[in-house]
Amino acid sequence: MPAGGSTKPAGQPVTVNDDGEVTTNEVSDIFEAQISAADADIEKWLKDNSDANGGMSTTDAVTLQQKMANQSIIVQTGTSTLKGIKDSILAAVRNI
Repeated sequence: MPAGGSTKPAGQPVTVNDDGEVTTNEVSDIFEAQISAADADIEKWLKDNSDANGGMSTTDAVTLQQKMANQSIIVQTGTSTLKGIKDSILAAVRNI
């Protein structure tokens, strides 16, 4: 759990620390929790829907691709958000 804040599962409202400021650590922790939840969802789905040889039906393969696409979107969103924050901080530092 991040210092002064809380990590919420995906889809839950985000709360910040007591000072009302959002830190880069809190943002990072939130995306990390969402990525972990997506990973766990894929792992559970694979265990529940694969046969002993790891095979699956075409429908199951499409479902897996959708889950992996959702995971990819979470990762890309987290990466671009953190990059945007970093760029904003660097721009602010240059203006000081």
